Amino acid sequence: MVTDVKRTPSDRERRRSIADAATLPRPAVVLYACIQQSQDAEPVMEELRKFAAARDWDVAAELCERRPIATPLDGRPYWAYAEELIRSRRAQGIVTQLRAMCGYYTEDRDRVNDLMAEHQVFILPTVLTATGAVPATAASVAR
Repeated sequence: MVTDVKRTPSDRERRRSIADAATLPRPAVVLYACIQQSQDAEPVMEELRKFAAARDWDVAAELCERRPIATPLDGRPYWAYAEELIRSRRAQGIVTQLRAMCGYYTEDRDRVNDLMAEHQVFILPTVLTATGAVPATAASVAR
C-alpha cells in the first residue's frame, strides 16, 4: 500500500540541503608541523592525521619542518610549499599542532592571517590554550 506523504516546505528544504551537502567535495588540508631535529615527528604527524580523518578531510600534503619553532617563515622551505598549496586552491586549510608553528612572531602571524583571509581558508591548531601560549605539554617543541 502506498501512502501519499505530505511534506511541508521546511521538510522539502531540509531534504534538499541534505542532498546538496552530500555532493560537496571534501576539503583538502595541509598537515604542518615545525619541530626540533631531535623530536620524533611521527606522534605529532599521527595526531594531525587523526584530527583530519575525524573530520573526513583529505590530506593534500604532510609537511614537517625540522627547525626551531621560532624560525621565521621565510626560513622554512616546507612553509613555502604549504603557501603554494593554499594559493593554488589545492588545499582549503592547514592543520597544525600549535598555532605558533605557523608563525611564531607577530609579523609572521599577520602574514599567515592575511593569506588565510585572502584565500578564504582556515588554519586550525589541534592543541588550544586560552592565551595562545605554548602549553606545558608542548614546551619541548618551542625550545
